[in-house]
Amino acid sequence: MNDPERKTGSARNIIERITREIESVRSLVDSSAPEITSLESALEHAGEDSPIARDLTETFETLAAFPGGSAPSRDAVLAVTISEDRMSATARLLPPIGAGSFPKPEEMLSRLRENHGIRYGLDERAVRGLISLVASERKAAEAIVARGKQPLPGRGEHYEIVADLPAPPQIDEHGRIDYRAAASVPAVEPGDLLARRFPAEPGSAGRDVLGNIVPPPAKEEKPLLPGEGTEARPDGIHAAVAGEFVREGRILKVRPVRIVEGNVDYSTGNIEFPGSVIIRGSILDRFIVRCRGRCEVLGTIQAAFVEVEGDLSVAGGIVGREIGVVRCGGTIRCHFIENASVESRGDVIVEKAILHARIDTAGFVHLTGKPGTLIGGRIRAGRGVIAQAIGSITETATRIHFGEDYQVIRKRERIEEGILFLQERLQETLGLLRSLDPEENRAAVADLKSLQKQILEDIRALLIAKAASLEALAEFPDGCVAAFDRIHPGVTLVSKGVEKFVEEPMQNVVVRRRGDRFTFLPATDAVLPGKDDLETRKEEKKGDGHGD
Repeated sequence: MNDPERKTGSARNIIERITREIESVRSLVDSSAPEITSLESALEHAGEDSPIARDLTETFETLAAFPGGSAPSRDAVLAVTISEDRMSATARLLPPIGAGSFPKPEEMLSRLRENHGIRYGLDERAVRGLISLVASERKAAEAIVARGKQPLPGRGEHYEIVADLPAPPQIDEHGRIDYRAAASVPAVEPGDLLARRFPAEPGSAGRDVLGNIVPPPAKEEKPLLPGEGTEARPDGIHAAVAGEFVREGRILKVRPVRIVEGNVDYSTGNIEFPGSVIIRGSILDRFIVRCRGRCEVLGTIQAAFVEVEGDLSVAGGIVGREIGVVRCGGTIRCHFIENASVESRGDVIVEKAILHARIDTAGFVHLTGKPGTLIGGRIRAGRGVIAQAIGSITETATRIHFGEDYQVIRKRERIEEGILFLQERLQETLGLLRSLDPEENRAAVADLKSLQKQILEDIRALLIAKAASLEALAEFPDGCVAAFDRIHPGVTLVSKGVEKFVEEPMQNVVVRRRGDRFTFLPATDAVLPGKDDLETRKEEKKGDGHGD
């Protein structure tokens, strides 16, 4: 056998082997499998990014590139995704292969309706644009081809406040609060409209792309409610009495306002009032003023007793003469404080000076003007003290506690006094018990032992309460002491067990506690009570409900 015959025989053997191998592969194919011409629908359901789509596309391209080969044609493939809320439909179009063609816009719109159930919001322009884009770039693209109509929620009965409410302190362009601009009491008269009523408004239904009606969502309303001193009428909530208009959560109230045209003295007597009080003069020595609202004093508070649940504004000063006491549930604003005991759950804002006073506040003690000095006395300010100068060149003893809640400290002090008292009583019972003959005084001995047991239980309860107060004290936010001029020698700084006696002048300084020591940094405007502090305190005071 010559070489040509040998080569021909070898080729024939190879062809036969390949034929057998092809037949064995063909036996793996299900006879019921679709023809190649039905692959368009398979690709449409599988998606362009599926493994089968990628494999078939690569096969088509390989066959088309093979010399003398040809690939089956495939029309453009449409895949549609409907959003979870059925408010949009996205079409993805794969370009055709070989002699395949693009659908006409009318045909594609028909397929979207008939094959994919889209009955509402079809966008013919988007369909035409998608076909044009895929045809020009010859690569897959997608577009939103249908959009539903969102339902519009309705509203229940609601109110809009139309009367003036107490204005918060103004914040300047630097984010600082103008504490000098104290707001006046917003007074209303009987019959004044406080909040206008709006009836319920029905919503409108929407439709999804499948044509289903989407009902409007229900909106839960928490309308404003009439409180004391107000009344509900068809058009809204009105004032029933003359007084101060306030809002507490969802409740609107009018607190009656008492106006004293002159001083609080023998002509008026002591004043106790359930609303707010405006005093157009001063509160003289040894007189008492109590009110559940806010209080404005256009003169001074002398050696008097004043208890205010709201804010206190004093145009003059507070001159306690070492016997005057002022207690306030809100913020205190005044010109100066001298020789007085002052307690406030809010800030204590003083324009000029604080001299030899005892001040307890959960907020800041803030001297806003000039000279802005704090000299002598004892200050317990939870948030801290901000002044121009603290102490004096004569080294006047001045004690400042900061970063501590004075109410917790008071409670802890009372607990410690109680523990000491009980320990003394326990020792007293022990001494008495030792002096008695057990046989001759059985009843008394039994009573003493029972009393001792009760005392020990009480001491244990107080120790637990003390531990809780110490934990509350530790969790109270750290404060700071800032002096933009100086802190003089003679000042003692205390915060959560850390104490420092100032022996040398400290100029332009901010003092903060860090662990078991104090840090001293240059004072900057950043330490001033600003917008963040105001928002924090507003959140703390906010009631649980919300208005409209």
